[in-house]
Amino acid sequence: MKPETTTNAAALAAIAAANAAFDSMKTADLLAELKRRGLRASRRDPLATPPAGKAKAPCNWYPRAVALAVLKCAEAGIDQDAALAAFDSMRGGAPLPAKAAGAPAPVAPVAPAPAPAKAAEAEAAEAPANPAKAETAKTPAKAEAPAKTPAKALPKASGAEVSAAKAWRMFLSDFGIKSPSARMLNTAANMAKGADIANYIVEYCRIAGNEYANDNDDKGKTTVAMKCKSTEAKALFDGIAKLAPESRINRRFALVYGEPGGGKTYGAMTANPGAEVVMCRSGMTDKELFLGFTFKDGKPVFAENPLTRAMKEGKTVILDEINLLPEECLRALQAITDGKDRVTIDDCEVRIVEGFKIVGTMNYIVGGGDSRPLPPALVDRAESIREVALTDDMLAAISLHA
Repeated sequence: MKPETTTNAAALAAIAAANAAFDSMKTADLLAELKRRGLRASRRDPLATPPAGKAKAPCNWYPRAVALAVLKCAEAGIDQDAALAAFDSMRGGAPLPAKAAGAPAPVAPVAPAPAPAKAAEAEAAEAPANPAKAETAKTPAKAEAPAKTPAKALPKASGAEVSAAKAWRMFLSDFGIKSPSARMLNTAANMAKGADIANYIVEYCRIAGNEYANDNDDKGKTTVAMKCKSTEAKALFDGIAKLAPESRINRRFALVYGEPGGGKTYGAMTANPGAEVVMCRSGMTDKELFLGFTFKDGKPVFAENPLTRAMKEGKTVILDEINLLPEECLRALQAITDGKDRVTIDDCEVRIVEGFKIVGTMNYIVGGGDSRPLPPALVDRAESIREVALTDDMLAAISLHA
């Protein structure tokens, strides 16, 4: 095969790859990448007819298809002029549509080049020349894509279940929760009594810093606690408690909150004998959250800590003062409490064993110092939210027998 023929075949194959990636980059990003590589980002279309009175067609920015073709060819080590020549041969004589400089333009339908004799060129020529039709074009037999697995259909909910979900959504919308998660309704429906659901809603809004959570509001607006005591709310919660969810979505996270010194952490440790405790800090990084320090050859190195051990061993770990953690740490907790069976920590894959659970404790004093409400996306993952108040019995037990 002649060198120019080999180059043309490689260019056609690269352009076919560009067609397949047609929607993957914005036109502005493509032009910026061409500039970064030192490639031209505009030209006169050699197949366009010059305007009346002009000797040449105007010089325009590349449409997306041309930019992608040149970029893919550059990645394959093919000269820009060879890439443009191959692209023009695939267009079969069809000029590019007129367009304003710098604006994305649709790509005109183009005719595929005649099938070359060689196998590599034949394979490239079978690729669709029009990016808009790339998904429906015939795939070469030797590169046949596996059949896609049909998407799993949602199970059919009964009319009563749909009505309950609608009423639940409308109730929560009064407090600015416009799109309640499936986790939230599943957690409520797994509760035994309507009164438990009412408490869950009140505590959810407190922990998430909802503006309607203040029980002592002086602006005259209806608070969450007030609304949850209404006849309408009681009927709704009793109906949801009678639903029968087929599973419990939230199993890895529970929250305990209360006043400072109220026995939250002690109660969590008593309820979970042997659970290790991680002291949370406002300046903690996500790496520090998952890894501790040890010494190797006299130098400090990262090693697994109680949180990582609990994940590996399927045990409970207590995160004390969880709402002191910065946003990046809270996002990391969302990732390990949503059902994943493995995560990557410091370039090491950690398998999350069944039984792993985080119990987070926090003070119900938000907005002061480094303490803050928890993001709703994390509160959604709590299977239970419990307020702990220091009773006389607890005070005596902790003070005299702990």
